[in-house]
Amino acid sequence: MMSYSPIVYLPSLADERAQAYQHRWFLCDTQHRLIPAEQLTALNEVGLSLFAGCLRISAPGMLTLELLLDVIEDDDSVRCQAQVGEQLVAAIDEGELAHTWFSQLLGQPCLCLKVDPESEQSIVWP
Repeated sequence: MMSYSPIVYLPSLADERAQAYQHRWFLCDTQHRLIPAEQLTALNEVGLSLFAGCLRISAPGMLTLELLLDVIEDDDSVRCQAQVGEQLVAAIDEGELAHTWFSQLLGQPCLCLKVDPESEQSIVWP
């Protein structure tokens, strides 16, 4: 069975359902620039699972974070753009809870963003 990583640079899920969510989320600095993999070694401790329409994210010593898998994005205030390599990517801001969770894990301020599902853009991840 193939493995898929819903969050760029995070461990993969050996679950066929995860294929639809391959690289849906990514982590940026507060300037909306993708954080390079070498700065994200703490992600090796993260566990992922799919449960009840959510991506469950766990790490030692932290409460579980759940991100909804399929959301109709009807609030334009959460839309943003992020720099991924040389590309400008249409994204959705996952909010303060997700930002705080990943910032605590990484020990640095960061943002958890989702590729805008309405964007037809093909993204090349560095």
